[in-house]
Amino acid sequence: MGEREKQVKRVYYCGAALAAALLNQKRNRESGSLKSFAENKSGAKNEGRKKKVRVVRSASNVTKITGCGVNYKLWLEGNGATFGDGLFHILMNIESTGSISQAARQMNMSYRAAWGKIKFAEERWGVPLLITQVGGEMGGGARLTPVARELVDKFRRLNEVVDSFINYSFQDIFRGWLS
Repeated sequence: MGEREKQVKRVYYCGAALAAALLNQKRNRESGSLKSFAENKSGAKNEGRKKKVRVVRSASNVTKITGCGVNYKLWLEGNGATFGDGLFHILMNIESTGSISQAARQMNMSYRAAWGKIKFAEERWGVPLLITQVGGEMGGGARLTPVARELVDKFRRLNEVVDSFINYSFQDIFRGWLS
């Protein structure tokens, strides 16, 4: 197998090392000394979220990358407590099931862990997130307070806006590099 075939068959990983390698690749191309990723000293292997990326050289010698995407995490912070995907999903599941234990079970989490996360956020933020009812004829249950419902809705909207912006920016910035 020739050197060209080896370059086409190499698989790299998406992450910080890939970004550094792409930047070096661009600099090398601009300076006239086009190097392959194998010759690149940035070590663009086995980094980041381990999304496999295949580097392909076209006839025009422009590097194309397939299978690469962008990921991020988003959370709110305040008074030492965070509101991210975990608490968001716990509250969403409580809203749909009416039960903390069922919501925790759906997330493969213990009741105690789910309740602890909710109580910690309530104490730190000084805002009640749940209205609970203990036992009785109809059994116990839980539902979101209006503040918690608003928090969940706003976080969902923020997540949608940020997701849209990040994906648009990714496509715009990497246009011509992705196939």
